[in-house]
Formats: sequence, structure tokens, C-alpha cells
Amino acid sequence: MDLLEWSDDIKTGIPSIDADHRDLLALTNTFLTAAEDQALMPQLAAILGKLIERSRTHFQAEERLLDQCSYPQLAAHQAEHAHLLTDIQQLHERFSQPEEDSRLTFETALYLQHWLLDHIIASDKPFRPFLMRLG
Repeated sequence: MDLLEWSDDIKTGIPSIDADHRDLLALTNTFLTAAEDQALMPQLAAILGKLIERSRTHFQAEERLLDQCSYPQLAAHQAEHAHLLTDIQQLHERFSQPEEDSRLTFETALYLQHWLLDHIIASDKPFRPFLMRLG
């Protein structure tokens, strides 16, 4: 599995958000590495749980910032955050089911390889110009 790399392509230029994104990227890579090393389901579930909690904290902080700046697409951004959390929580819940196997690990790894970068590029980077205009 390919690990995610930080690059200027995903940098928003907002230090607090970029720091959070780096943390989320590192946690995602922790999961991907553990999956590649064929870690046991409870270990993978624990990593995924940390990723969910860190994502939730980041989303709340990002939404607070956007709300303070009266970002016009805040409602859509919040809805996307809620959708992402629902998806990842559903995957996490499946890790406690005994009939799940390596297919779940692969499915989760594929999802994680895309969700963060896709979200940053498609949804987070577009609010940068708006925030930069505000100073």
C-alpha cells in the first residue's frame, strides 16, 4: 500500500489546518503500515478509532474557523464532514464483527488512501482564497 505524502498540493496555507492535516496524514499512514504488516483486527481498530477522534476534533476546529469568518459554504462543508465521519465510523464498527477479515482491512486502507487527500483538495483548498481575503 502506498503511504500518503505531504506536499504543496495539499497545503492550505493556514498553519493550524495544515498542522491538523499533517497529523491526520500521519495517523492514516500508521493504519496503512499496520495493515501492510498484517496487524490484528483489534490493533487496526484502535488506530482507526484514534483517526476518527482526531478527525472529529479537526473538523470541529475547522468548522469553528469557517463559522467565525462567515464562510458561505459552511453548511455544505459541515455536511461533508458528517458524511466522512459516518463512513469511517461504519468501517470502524465492522472491525468488531468476528466474520470480518482481511477484505475489510483492504477496503478500509483503500478508503483511507483517498478520503483525506480528496477532501483537502476538493473541499478545504477552495476556502483558502476566501480566508486569505479576510486577512
